[in-house]
Amino acid sequence: MIRKIRKILSALIGALLVAVFLGPVSPAQAAGYRCIGAPADDPGAAGLGTGMYPEPRTFLEAQSWWSDRATHAHLGACLPADQTIRTGGTVLTAHWRIDMHGMNGYLSRLTQEVATDSCSSCGEKATFYNTDSTKFRGPGIFWVTTSFDVGAANKSGWQQVQNRFEIKVADGTVRPAIRYMANIQHGKTLDHYNRHDTNAYGWHTSTAYAYARLKSSTSSYSPTLPYAPVKGAYSFIASHETTTDGVSKNITGWMVSVDPKLHGDPPSSGLVLGSGTTACTLYVKGTCHGPRNVVWTIDTTQLTDGVHFVTIFTHQKDSSTKENTGVFKYPIIVDNIPG
Repeated sequence: MIRKIRKILSALIGALLVAVFLGPVSPAQAAGYRCIGAPADDPGAAGLGTGMYPEPRTFLEAQSWWSDRATHAHLGACLPADQTIRTGGTVLTAHWRIDMHGMNGYLSRLTQEVATDSCSSCGEKATFYNTDSTKFRGPGIFWVTTSFDVGAANKSGWQQVQNRFEIKVADGTVRPAIRYMANIQHGKTLDHYNRHDTNAYGWHTSTAYAYARLKSSTSSYSPTLPYAPVKGAYSFIASHETTTDGVSKNITGWMVSVDPKLHGDPPSSGLVLGSGTTACTLYVKGTCHGPRNVVWTIDTTQLTDGVHFVTIFTHQKDSSTKENTGVFKYPIIVDNIPG
């Protein structure tokens, strides 16, 4: 009898966690869905309230570090990653949180597009544009709201929605970017995107791309972002990559951790799953990557119940004193209530 009661209580508490962190399960409910990991000041969709949206969303963040590990540009938003988007709902509004931590520069442009196998930049559009260097100037935190029609994709199926911000700094441009997968169903020919993953990159004029990737476990895309609570062992696949065309600097270091607080006092790397340097030649452009397609497993019993952030770092040295880093950060909901 006691075991049955504990199981019933566990089920009820698990359902409560889903309701609190994900929102209601029926799209017909007017209350909408709570974005997983949303900042307390996320505006949410019009009429729904702070952190609430008409479809399931999760807060994804890209970081681009330049020119050292103390100067960061953070780009984050509640996005319908790994969700199905249908005709009539393809225009997506997003509230972008940009934190220019210690970075003296100004927000210049946000470009959005959809990549398919036959169209690398469907619907490409600058949904935010600023030429006044006195406005949106860091250091500081800014919110920018944009609307973009992912229905511009020329194919239906799993496609990649790409979003990149440009920040003008004294020695070039810094570009944090988020790329996520969405199952776009709008009546066009079905053809899934072959280069599928969810990723972020850091970019600077001198170094180009440093990718932090969350990979699918199958050759054809399967969703990688957990919307439901996880318990026990949670596994994911990460890669740390430069580009394959030789236009970017080699990858020189990497880390995977949970809940790093690098701005804390004192700073903390969080629960580090792994970190290291590579054997790639320093300071040069090439095609030398960090670890790729590595399966990581988190023992979530080491974490408190609630929202935590998995964070993938990819470092790229430009010189002995300058470095570009790309960071991808996404939330998981831990629920280890005994049952």
